[in-house]
Amino acid sequence: MLLALGTVANFLSQSPWERFLLGPVTFVLAGLCFVVARSAADTDAAGSERSEHQQTSR
Repeated sequence: MLLALGTVANFLSQSPWERFLLGPVTFVLAGLCFVVARSAADTDAAGSERSEHQQTSR
């Protein structure tokens, strides 16, 4: 969340370095962090469902 706010700040900056270099870089990093966080949550949910199924089938 904070990385996304930093991305917005970089794009709104008056500094050309921040707008044209750091803005896109932080945008990509924020997107990748979001993807990793979502995949970890999906993996945890699937793992808990799998362990519950194994316990009930015994």
